[in-house]
Amino acid sequence: SHRKIHEQANWEFHEIVIRASGNQRLADMYESLQAHIAMCRLHRLDENWQSRLPQEQKEHQEIVEAMEKRDAKALAKTLRSHILRAKDALLEHIEATE
Repeated sequence: SHRKIHEQANWEFHEIVIRASGNQRLADMYESLQAHIAMCRLHRLDENWQSRLPQEQKEHQEIVEAMEKRDAKALAKTLRSHILRAKDALLEHIEATE
């Protein structure tokens, strides 16, 4: 299914970004939080996940471009934007299901 393919690709993207950071502490924290599992669960529960794909893909592209340029300021900005947008989507989903 498209959802399963997206979940796998999304998980792989986050793994690559974390490994590329070279920050073992970040990798350990990500793993201990089991963030990848939580993201998959949320995508499974949220019927509107496809409507967010274009924005998510744009954010992922901006993250990769900032990393390629080794632009720490741009990377911090794009990561922050990506995380805050995901947080807002999660809160919307929680409020809609209550």
